[in-house]
Amino acid sequence: MTILSIRSGDFDVADRVEAFRNVVSTMTRVDVTPDDPRTFHSETSIAILTDLMIGHGSHSASTAVRTTAHAVDAGDNVMFHIPLSGGCSIAQTGGETAELRPGLIYADPSGVAGRCSMNISGSKAGKPGSKPWTSCKRPWMLISSTTANGAPIRDAA
Repeated sequence: MTILSIRSGDFDVADRVEAFRNVVSTMTRVDVTPDDPRTFHSETSIAILTDLMIGHGSHSASTAVRTTAHAVDAGDNVMFHIPLSGGCSIAQTGGETAELRPGLIYADPSGVAGRCSMNISGSKAGKPGSKPWTSCKRPWMLISSTTANGAPIRDAA
């Protein structure tokens, strides 16, 4: 298993945002734009397994955008966002906006363009939000119509 850790503080202040954006976009297929580039802070760790990524991020107020080009490159994964602190507003193109806060989980199909505005709801001013996530192939989520021993699953009704 490969584990990557990216901290905005590891980059020179003058080009911190651009350097961080270039590294993160290659792995997560999003463009990150901080609300305030002067105080931008982000720490992201990603464990990469075959067809599975598990990550955790702590970010200052910023917006992550998955463009149509990113969505095409991202494949058929589903990312589950699990905010622990802070909050975010998230939506895919053509879908409704969801307000995430601690205790909620959001399924985000990577093959659909969208946007996530981090720390706009539920966060304390100036404190980064914390959000673990996992990304897996969509076929992993298919529910079997049979039990482990091959018997068909029937409705209880």
